[in-house]
Amino acid sequence: FWEDGRREVLDWHLAPSEEHTHWEVLLNRLWRRGVQPETGLKMIVRDGCGGLEEAIALVYGPSVLDQRCIFHKLHNVGTKVRCELKGKEQREKRNRLMKEASAIYQASTASEARTRLQAWVQQWQGCAPDAVATLQRDFEATVLFYRLDTVTREWIRTTSLLERANRAFRTK
Repeated sequence: FWEDGRREVLDWHLAPSEEHTHWEVLLNRLWRRGVQPETGLKMIVRDGCGGLEEAIALVYGPSVLDQRCIFHKLHNVGTKVRCELKGKEQREKRNRLMKEASAIYQASTASEARTRLQAWVQQWQGCAPDAVATLQRDFEATVLFYRLDTVTREWIRTTSLLERANRAFRTK
């Protein structure tokens, strides 16, 4: 994502696994092509793949923000809550829990998001502890986008645009 609104896939790499060594191949190729903090790279948005996290740390170190995808985080919370609050009679409660979880990320600052998280935890811990634990795990990695002011936040909080590109490539 560029500050002027452009969006593009910069590179693509098919690999036999999501091990960090395979991710390093892609990240090193991007680095050699100039995708570096010195040329404007500020953040990488990714899902929870541990191999990518390790590769980012090796190639970019702490100079680039490693933002976890909020879409994937909330999807994982939804999976847990469906297991914990089963049945039609719990549908309203599941929907409310998810709506409130999503609202955490609508906060205007990271501090406000943390405050919203704490209130959400207190409200839902008793009936959906696994969903709560899922949202709390690595929460700080999901609010790094608040550090950037120059890019539209809706674009960088999720990898869903890339997920759509992945689906299109798989169907061809």
